[in-house]
Amino acid sequence: MMPACPSMVNLNLTVSTRPQVVGASTNTESKSICGL
Repeated sequence: MMPACPSMVNLNLTVSTRPQVVGASTNTESKSICGL
């Protein structure tokens, strides 16, 4: 269903949802999803 590490997808979602905190959000969320 979901790729191993959807950093690009997550980044896209974050940018669309909240562009103000794209930097911090993307970093944390992608790491969490990746399991790092």
